[in-house]
Amino acid sequence: MAKIFVRNRRQIKKGARRPRFTIVAVEGLDLNIFTSNIRRRELEALSEAVGAEVIYLPDKDSDKEKPGKKKG
Repeated sequence: MAKIFVRNRRQIKKGARRPRFTIVAVEGLDLNIFTSNIRRRELEALSEAVGAEVIYLPDKDSDKEKPGKKKG
């Protein structure tokens, strides 16, 4: 099965009304994508049309401790 790898954009604020995801890579498809930022609905429609699975990559800071915060 083909795969589309995406991640959250880094400089987007909640409620910004701009595309939220960035396409990182596409595997197993002969597909030209002319934009790098895409909305979830557009991404779901695209993946359904071509029969691809969407893989959401973890954020850069999701598994790290936030700067300035200390444990314990």
